[in-house]
Amino acid sequence: MKKIGVYLAMVLFAVGCGCDDDADIAFEDGGTNDGDAGTDAGDAGREIADAARSGMDGSSLPQIDSGLDVYSEQRAPTLQDLEGTWIGSCVVQDGEYVNVALVFSGGDMNILMNFSDGPTCQNSLMVIDIALSVSIPEPASSPQVRGAYRLSFEVRAVTAEVVDEDAMQIANSAKLFGYSDWQLDTPKEVDGRVFQPSENDAGVEADVLPEIGEEGEFLFRLSISGNDLQISDLSGSSPLTDIYVKQ
Repeated sequence: MKKIGVYLAMVLFAVGCGCDDDADIAFEDGGTNDGDAGTDAGDAGREIADAARSGMDGSSLPQIDSGLDVYSEQRAPTLQDLEGTWIGSCVVQDGEYVNVALVFSGGDMNILMNFSDGPTCQNSLMVIDIALSVSIPEPASSPQVRGAYRLSFEVRAVTAEVVDEDAMQIANSAKLFGYSDWQLDTPKEVDGRVFQPSENDAGVEADVLPEIGEEGEFLFRLSISGNDLQISDLSGSSPLTDIYVKQ
């Protein structure tokens, strides 16, 4: 977990972390890709980890025919189109692994970050759950990005849960998020808390998690099939390159 702060930065501020950046995808504009609040992190995170264990390591992400035509009837997507669970691939850097899932239910969205110690994200160490209220504003289409739509959000809860005994000992020793009393499978509120890198992360700046009540806007784009999703970071400014696959 020595580099876990680096991954949090990747995920919080580049939420689309699961993905085959080179995939050639057809989206609604006909172009290809360029460049409850208290949802229990343990239960939900374990479901995400189970899905990740099915082999979503990037190589299994589907390639979509980029020659598909635009929908004959243009319409803005709805929250119903986003309903369900979307899984990103397992990303590795410097020996650390993380995959992200997006779960939509009505007007609720959960960003579930599953930190693990293996290349298929099978052995979960910790799950961070960012719970949001979401809506699609009017006008829905983005004036800046062709084929992209707007998704407004408000942060409702941010929790972290340690799900591995060794990781729990490390978290307590490092006073992760300022806590030294972590227990297995017991979520803690971490909204607005500092994710301080360990002493092994020399030169890495600490990250601050979103605060309850924070508002913003994503940009997103759906494939013509409705089974693949691209979404920006929390600032709405990152490129729409990463792919989440509907389960």
